[in-house]
Amino acid sequence: MLSILFICSGNTCRSPMAEAVTKSWLSTNFRTHEMKVSSAGTHATPNSPASPEAVIALAKHNIPYEGKSQLLSAELLKEQDIILVMTKEHLRHTQELIAQNKVVKNQTVLTLHPEQDIPDPLGKGQQLYDKIANEFMVLIPSRLQPYLTESA
Repeated sequence: MLSILFICSGNTCRSPMAEAVTKSWLSTNFRTHEMKVSSAGTHATPNSPASPEAVIALAKHNIPYEGKSQLLSAELLKEQDIILVMTKEHLRHTQELIAQNKVVKNQTVLTLHPEQDIPDPLGKGQQLYDKIANEFMVLIPSRLQPYLTESA
């Protein structure tokens, strides 16, 4: 089973939206029973709900989300095949955690956007959440497509 993890800071805005968009895209285009998609935060408070703005932004694409936040850990990283982070700082944090805990697995660790950080929308209004959700609808398929095999 292929495991995909999205990482942001608090796991209430960007990474839950990326998780939900990915699950929706996979259910339409790939055999989801062979893939696990989750999200975590480098500084998350466990079991917090997604921000209302994130849920609203997803609903505009008819994508539901009811997950709860989880803190990024070495144990969680050990389970992943593809790890996508929102910023260069998240990338550094994740790579340090992998190195410190000797996570020995052939993993792909990338920034979700190849050229720039995805800004934290917390406290910056619904419009930024909507913009990020719209970007994820295009960005996620383009980043994940090379790693996935289409279902028959």
